[in-house]
Amino acid sequence: RLAFSFLLPVEETGVLDDSVALKLSKKITNDQYEFAKYKLVERMFIILPFMHSEDSSDCEKSVLLIDQNIKFAQDNEYDKDLVLQLKGLKKSA
Repeated sequence: RLAFSFLLPVEETGVLDDSVALKLSKKITNDQYEFAKYKLVERMFIILPFMHSEDSSDCEKSVLLIDQNIKFAQDNEYDKDLVLQLKGLKKSA
């Protein structure tokens, strides 16, 4: 929830429901070019609602998205420790 409070204005209640976070994540990740605009660390926060979803297809999508970002990090020569952290995140998905 906290991650998404940085990405969009929250109504006066200041509360962002999990379903809203998941809907926003789906909207962003369904547009490949939109998702690519975000920094790698921001993408990980966008993926979190998929990981926390009760729907197994959302959880499977989180693994796919993490795999794509591991490849991106490796192809763009990101720090090896970061790649290891992403692989650890994948195991927890």
